[in-house]
Amino acid sequence: MRTLALSIGTVLVLSGCLYTQARGELVEAELRKHQERIRELEVQVVNQREELAAENRSASDKIAELREVIREATEIVTRNSADVGADVEALKTRLAAVDGVLDELRHHLETHEQASKERMDALEASLRQFAIRAGVAIELSESELPADPASHLDAAKRASESGEHGMAQALYRAFIVRYPEDQRIEEARYLLGESYLKSEKPQQALGAFQEIIRHHRSGKRMPDTLFLMAEAFSQLGSCTDAKAALDALVRNHPRSPHVNAANTELRAISQGKGRCQR
Repeated sequence: MRTLALSIGTVLVLSGCLYTQARGELVEAELRKHQERIRELEVQVVNQREELAAENRSASDKIAELREVIREATEIVTRNSADVGADVEALKTRLAAVDGVLDELRHHLETHEQASKERMDALEASLRQFAIRAGVAIELSESELPADPASHLDAAKRASESGEHGMAQALYRAFIVRYPEDQRIEEARYLLGESYLKSEKPQQALGAFQEIIRHHRSGKRMPDTLFLMAEAFSQLGSCTDAKAALDALVRNHPRSPHVNAANTELRAISQGKGRCQR
């Protein structure tokens, strides 16, 4: 097991070197595509904010104009003039128009503010959801987390089953932080690693599995962990480490349902046909 632990530590440091050139180019191309889409959404958010600021400036200018009308009206009312009657009549007409403009402006501001807020919220939600789908690591706010451990873990499992791996991973990470003493912590760590593996993030998967080796060496998920570690190493093209994980599984957990598959893969590796060699 010491050899396996050392191999895990080595691959977590050097795993970037284990990708084949072709796989590395595909990953980089996909990452560039996601980054470009995120930048587009960010530009939309900035433009929306600038539009709202421009609308607010325009409204402020109109309000300043109306204040000037009111100032003039006050001067007329307080002025001692023989023509004050005529001025007052003209003022009434002008103030009636001002009242209409004020009502229209107030309605416009209220409507625009609500619509702008809704657009901003929608854009930011879209940006967040795209980032999650793109696999960007996010942290959830307290309001986004279920209230108790059982419902929290259930929500993470549902997200994973629905293919929402970014959300599932965020929920599993939050569970591990919030409930470090919970009896389901080993399960959460294992499912986090499994989710990383499903979303083609073998390095992160190995990090989660290493936590199981560190904290749950005698746990019920240990055989499953070793089996999936071998898969992660295979995805990284590291046959030596994949073989070490499978050997540990067969040797230390002979009753595991994974043993037959592990032996089959070990034979394939010895013949140069293992998954890590493709």
